[in-house]
Amino acid sequence: MLQRLLLAVAVVYPIAYLVVAALRMAYPFELEWMEGVALEQTQRVLHAQPLYVAPSLGYIPLLYTPLYFHVAALATRILGDGFLALRAVSFAASLGCFVLIFTLVRRETRSTTAGTLAACMFAATYRLGGAWFDIARADSLHVMLLLAAALVLRADATRWRGPVAGGVLLTLAFLSKQSAVTVMAPLLLYELLSDRRRFMVLAATLVVLIAGSTLAIDLATHHWYSYYIFDIPSRHTIDPGLIPQFWSRDVMAPLAIAVLTSLLFLVLPGEAGRRPARGFYGALAAGLVACSWSLRMFRGGYDNVLMTAHAGIAILFGLGWHVVTEWIRGAGTDVTKRLASFVALAWVAQFVLLVYDPRQQLPTAADRASGDYLVRTLRSTAGDVLIPGHSYLAVRAGRAANFHEMPFIEIVNTAKTPLEHALMDSLRSRLARNAYSAVVLDNRDFLKKVVEDYYVTGWTVFDNDTVFWSRTGLITRPQAVARPRTP
Repeated sequence: MLQRLLLAVAVVYPIAYLVVAALRMAYPFELEWMEGVALEQTQRVLHAQPLYVAPSLGYIPLLYTPLYFHVAALATRILGDGFLALRAVSFAASLGCFVLIFTLVRRETRSTTAGTLAACMFAATYRLGGAWFDIARADSLHVMLLLAAALVLRADATRWRGPVAGGVLLTLAFLSKQSAVTVMAPLLLYELLSDRRRFMVLAATLVVLIAGSTLAIDLATHHWYSYYIFDIPSRHTIDPGLIPQFWSRDVMAPLAIAVLTSLLFLVLPGEAGRRPARGFYGALAAGLVACSWSLRMFRGGYDNVLMTAHAGIAILFGLGWHVVTEWIRGAGTDVTKRLASFVALAWVAQFVLLVYDPRQQLPTAADRASGDYLVRTLRSTAGDVLIPGHSYLAVRAGRAANFHEMPFIEIVNTAKTPLEHALMDSLRSRLARNAYSAVVLDNRDFLKKVVEDYYVTGWTVFDNDTVFWSRTGLITRPQAVARPRTP
């Protein structure tokens, strides 16, 4: 009865996610404040414009590798312009994550229940990971490719085919998000300790493909690729206070029972021959968790960086569930039967602890109407309009595109070269000569002080404090319109 209750509670989460994703996928405005940059980069791919160019007031890319934008461009050719195609790519990738987690655990345990619980555990972390599965960002594609590589490496025991295919998938994961290198290290170590020939093939594949693609793209972009992918991110500084918080706040506080179950998979006795499985999945989970930890050490790393850790914990949870239930059944004493009830209730409690309100993730009809109103207002405004937090709105209103302030701030706050220092000088120069007829500032705008040296805030964008807020990431919206101080 408790096992049925556990399954009933668990399957609520993938169902809730499917409903949320379906209801918000076609929303024509941002759900997260940097979706607009992803949309712009996808449009650049469609129009054969380079993604990585010198930073300017017209365009600065996100600090990510390019695969997601090319996949989104293909989807856009089918589904049309707008956020729908980009979110559809992430949605499909998230479903791929569910299937891959199920398959990995089902293959190892020969238990459909174990695979289902593992996939449901990952679905249950949807809000914990920022409600990010279906966002127009690269994360779901990144996680799916990492899991696909893990399945290939585990399922194909050949000396060359498995490592080559796994290396290709890991390279694609890197081309979706460069933090994939953190996941590769433990997998390479596992292969080195278990089969040196496979290690050599996998390592060679990764070196050739990652180094080759990096060099090719870097040369094609006149070294702007390495500037955005490696140089600017390397300037981020670790906050020592965030290092232990990852384990206390992000892992143990919400997922203590799942983590304990995961650890039991690694220590409890089980079927003969399970040692290789422990080594492989221990290495995989270590890489996935380390990937999240390495990104969470920096200020500004939002909850979406936890998605890889959640995938690793979900896999070990499904494997641990199987080992614990098999161990309890094998013992068969009254004590273990009572222990079984306690453990099953703990598992139910773990899923219940992850409950969230799906309605908070859904934009409303009022949000859509407010966005339409804002675009109409911008369209009727003469001259160029600067919207540093949401450049896509200016483009949608028929105005010239401008930079997004997040990559802009990351460059100017760590400026080292004359070009980087000139970027802020160029913005101040344009503001000083009233190049923009209006500047639309967010409620938490990083450029507010700079703009207010030359412009004065005139009126609020919306007369309703509840509309058009982003649903995840930085909770923000266009808030105030600033006009030039001098006519």
